[in-house]
Amino acid sequence: MLKARAVSCKLILTLVMAFASPHLFGVQTARADSVIKTITVGTGPYGDLFDPDNGYIYVANANNPEPSVSVIDGSTNTVIATINDQMGPRELAFDSNNGYIYVADVGCCVSAIDGRTNKLVTSIPTGGSFVDGVAYDSLNNNIYAVNAGSGTVSVIDGSTNKVTGTIPVGGNPLVDTFDPDDG
Repeated sequence: MLKARAVSCKLILTLVMAFASPHLFGVQTARADSVIKTITVGTGPYGDLFDPDNGYIYVANANNPEPSVSVIDGSTNTVIATINDQMGPRELAFDSNNGYIYVADVGCCVSAIDGRTNKLVTSIPTGGSFVDGVAYDSLNNNIYAVNAGSGTVSVIDGSTNKVTGTIPVGGNPLVDTFDPDDG
C-alpha cells in the first residue's frame, strides 16, 4: 500500500509492506515501514490526490508566495509539472467521468485541471467565500464545493462546470467527502 502525507515543504511517500500470511515466514506479524523517497513540492502542502487514470499524484501547495499544484509521476516519484493558476489551493477531487482534478481554491472558486494535459481548464466561481473543500459524486456527476466563509456548499455540474445550486449548511464547514454506498 502506498501512503502519502504532507510534511513541511515536502511530500514523503512511504511504502508499507504487509504480508498477507506472515505465518508462512515463521513470524506472528510482518510489517516494514520505510521512506522510499522525499519529494520536494511547493510551499505549504495541504491536500493531495491520486489520479488512477494517469498514475499521478496532485499536491495542493496552499501557502504564498507561490500557491500551486504540484504533479508527481507515481512511477518515477518526480515532480513533472507545477500549475500556478490558483490563489490558495486546498483540497482536491478526481472526476472519473471527465478526467478532471477539481481544486478547492480559497480565492472563492473551484479550479478544474485536465489530468491528461495537467493544464487549467477553467475556474468556477462558487458564489461563496473561502472555498476549502471539494468532493466528486460519481452517482450524479456533481462536484460539491465547501464555502467555509459562507456556511454553504455549492453544487457544480461536472459535465458543464457550472454551479447549479447552493446548499446552506451553516457554521464553518471545512471539508466534504462522498459516500458511494448511499450517495
